[in-house]
Amino acid sequence: MLPLNPKNHFSLSKILSFSLFISIFFTISHSDDFSSLLTFKSKVDTSNFLISWSKNNDPCSSWLGVTCHRVTGRVIKLVLNHLNLTGSIHPLIHLTQIRHLSLHHNFLTSFPNFNSWPNLKHVYLSHNKFSGEFPPGIYRLKRLRRLDLSYNKFSGEIPVTELNQLPHLMTLHLEFNSFSGSLGMDETRHVASFKDFNVSSNNFSGKIPNWLSKFPVASFTGCKGFSKVEDLLKASAEMLGKGSVGTSYKVAMDCKDVVVVKRVIEKLKKMKDLDGFLRLIGGLRHQNVVSLRAYYSSKEELLLVYDFLPNGSLHNLLHGNRGPGRTPLDWSTRLKYALGAAKGLAFLHSYNKTKICHGNFTSSNILIDHFGNACISDVCLHLLLQMPNSSNNGYKAPELLTQNNMNTNQNPRKFSQKCDVYSFGVVLLEILTGKIATSEGETSLAKWVQRVVNKEWTWDIFDFELARYKEMEDEMVALLKVAMDCLVSSPKDRPKMIVVEKMIEDIRKTENR
Repeated sequence: MLPLNPKNHFSLSKILSFSLFISIFFTISHSDDFSSLLTFKSKVDTSNFLISWSKNNDPCSSWLGVTCHRVTGRVIKLVLNHLNLTGSIHPLIHLTQIRHLSLHHNFLTSFPNFNSWPNLKHVYLSHNKFSGEFPPGIYRLKRLRRLDLSYNKFSGEIPVTELNQLPHLMTLHLEFNSFSGSLGMDETRHVASFKDFNVSSNNFSGKIPNWLSKFPVASFTGCKGFSKVEDLLKASAEMLGKGSVGTSYKVAMDCKDVVVVKRVIEKLKKMKDLDGFLRLIGGLRHQNVVSLRAYYSSKEELLLVYDFLPNGSLHNLLHGNRGPGRTPLDWSTRLKYALGAAKGLAFLHSYNKTKICHGNFTSSNILIDHFGNACISDVCLHLLLQMPNSSNNGYKAPELLTQNNMNTNQNPRKFSQKCDVYSFGVVLLEILTGKIATSEGETSLAKWVQRVVNKEWTWDIFDFELARYKEMEDEMVALLKVAMDCLVSSPKDRPKMIVVEKMIEDIRKTENR
């Protein structure tokens, strides 16, 4: 063995010391990131959707919406959309290595400057309540590619010159704010190569610079969806159908904005604060809940305006056109819809500790959006009615079908979140069996399944369209067990929806292994 050279030994010790320094630096840095995230959670997570953000869980693998660098462990991506987050994002300034920040569709209000995030490439903060002037420090974001601050309450001038000098900026969305001033001069030198640009529905004045003239007029002037009931009445409308409480219309507004207007014809209950209740429902924002965008209430009628979802209802996908030429709904899609609906209902039940119930949860009230997500609709609508229609007894919990109201209308005061859980169990049975909730005879789907399960287990309980997925039988049986838990006769023995969501999430993880 060769003797160690003192110089080499010194050099090796320096290397080891440097490596130890790097290790300690990374450990301190990423622990600072996680401390900042926990502070952020404590200030904004009013609905407790960030329950996975716990010191007992590994932030990089278990925390919702968090992505870390595989070497340094620093947070580089944060995606927390549609989570009812409320308050300031100031604690996030310590995430100095973040590259992708997406917090759209929340209720965030206070915005720091951009100086702390020099590595940002993608920023999506639309549909919040940010206000004040354009956040300073944008000139430091030399790697920025996409910036979306639309649908907020920003005001003042925008830093056109600074934005124009960002070499990689391709997307800029600032529409529906209160920005003012001009869009700058006809600059001879511009670096930014915008491919997607929209500053409409602001308060700009003056000439459109030549370097922005390639974009259509709508990128600057925009158009109004609507602000008055007259706007809706003047727009082109198509009747979608008549339901138990009224008629729904598909209404095409300007700028290709399409909404659904539900005209409620049933008599409403007398409420002390109907406006306040509808504003509460209108404040619900979640990717698995159809948003109530506006309403109009008078003594004669109630108009409810919702987002239009183009892909129909779960009821139609399961039960429509069962003849030749039908495209079967595969098992993975059914499980995805079940999880999405569970997430939406769990969000509703935990919203702001208000004990909100859906009131009429059926497969017809689960709609599929542009991205294939299941979204619950008509939230709380039946609870507004004086005499709710009782045609959907197949979904009703046993406590609502007592001798006193079997042939009359349900008493809304008896309705609870556990009634929603029962209805959700019936929807799961529809997903599994392909049968409708209310059969032609006297036996409901829930009672039929309970009888079959108690007698003898057979594959015949499942939809024949699922026969080709026999390798997934364990997952189907697991989902059936979840349904049966939801359908127990005693309300107190039914699980909470947040527990149901977790059970379905676990089944889906098993399927994806």
